[in-house]
Amino acid sequence: MSEEFFKVSAEQLRQPHGDLAIQVGEKMNEINIHIHHNTFETLHISTNDSILEIGMGNGFFVKDLFEINPDITYVGCDFSEKMVEESTKNNAQLIADGKATFHFANAAKLPLHDAAVNKIFTINTLYFGITQQTFYANCIGYCNQKGN
Repeated sequence: MSEEFFKVSAEQLRQPHGDLAIQVGEKMNEINIHIHHNTFETLHISTNDSILEIGMGNGFFVKDLFEINPDITYVGCDFSEKMVEESTKNNAQLIADGKATFHFANAAKLPLHDAAVNKIFTINTLYFGITQQTFYANCIGYCNQKGN
């Protein structure tokens, strides 16, 4: 495999775009299924939780959160416009029901107010440009007093 292949692959995994974006999102679903389900188990999702996911890809796994507990709210943020577009399509009913929102945003500058959520997670994103220190400092502000 060429250096160009690895460069394009890394760019797409970081921020899916263009003609390959949908395929990349679907491949990430296959690769990350177990990570998502293990993460959901670790979150101990309960009624009235407000959950933030940073880097939700195409939003494929959002429905699984609501299968665990339908009485939650969800905010997804990604800095791939195409993934936000796909997440919005894939979760149209949750959006219509006021249960989920999706935002095009960089993890360093999320469009949330302080104490907006009580649980935050991200999968396979921290090595894509934001320092862990910045990430955690931002998360502390977004989490309310009962946050995890």
